[in-house]
Amino acid sequence: MEMIYLRCFKVEHVWEHAGIDWRAANLSFPASQQATWTLATPVRDAGTKVTDSKFLKSVASECDSDEKKSSLMVMLHQLRFAMCHADYQNHLKTTNVQVKEAHKFTYGNSKHKIWELKYQKKDRIYFFTHLEPGKDGRKLLIPMLFHHKRDQATPANISSQCETAMKPFLNPQSKVELIKEKS
Repeated sequence: MEMIYLRCFKVEHVWEHAGIDWRAANLSFPASQQATWTLATPVRDAGTKVTDSKFLKSVASECDSDEKKSSLMVMLHQLRFAMCHADYQNHLKTTNVQVKEAHKFTYGNSKHKIWELKYQKKDRIYFFTHLEPGKDGRKLLIPMLFHHKRDQATPANISSQCETAMKPFLNPQSKVELIKEKS
């Protein structure tokens, strides 16, 4: 059985990691809002910090200008509100952030999709969703990469990285361990 580790995190931690002063931007989140979706990113093992995940490493390496930081801030702010809705994509349609299919592949006789959040023309967050089995299974939204696109189509190396990260979740023999964020 393959063990998959996901570390939960808050949007605010991504902003801080990118050097965004979200408090000055007045991006507070109402305490009354309850998320339907859990935000978590793959990590190597239970001891790996969220800052060592591929997602936060991509934020650190690619979010290197005020324009990119602004895009990241807007995308995550809208996503945070969208995650309070069972149909987060429908909610995003009412915002200035788009969600669209970035890559589709077949695995285990089924088709699967990698999604991208898009704000303006270049900056993207690539992610997929995973519904844990069972009536009380969690709804997981799993970001994998932040990328500043130079092309219209999703680059092949990005599609490949995301597909590789997603495939273990599609294996029925895999077990997902969700590591809660430390307060």
